Amino acid sequence: MLLSLASGTCYAEDAPQNAVKTDGPLFSCQLSPIRFEFYVSDEANRSNLLIFRDGKVTLSSTSELDVQGSGVCRHSVWSFDYEGFVQITELACYGEVEPPETAVGYISFDESDPYKRWFWCDK
Repeated sequence: MLLSLASGTCYAEDAPQNAVKTDGPLFSCQLSPIRFEFYVSDEANRSNLLIFRDGKVTLSSTSELDVQGSGVCRHSVWSFDYEGFVQITELACYGEVEPPETAVGYISFDESDPYKRWFWCDK
């Protein structure tokens, strides 16, 4: 399946019904060479998702969206399958571990213990 990005819409050329609206991402997170972009979805508690590898769209999908915390500590958490479980968490309040200046969130790969295998991701 070939994916194209044009006119604010990403679609599989052989299946345009799988279009993802791409009018400005809600959140973007990069762990080179992969970039994850999340967009508004028409479904509650979901986000549209585009995954880029080396600048090319490799997957157009949806993710579960969970908003956690409150006030200044409120943040979004996206969960989805991309060659296994992936969870991306937007930065919010943090304690003992201070993120690098370029970090916008972190990516974890272990569903049972999200703090076991994780990496900072950049804008």
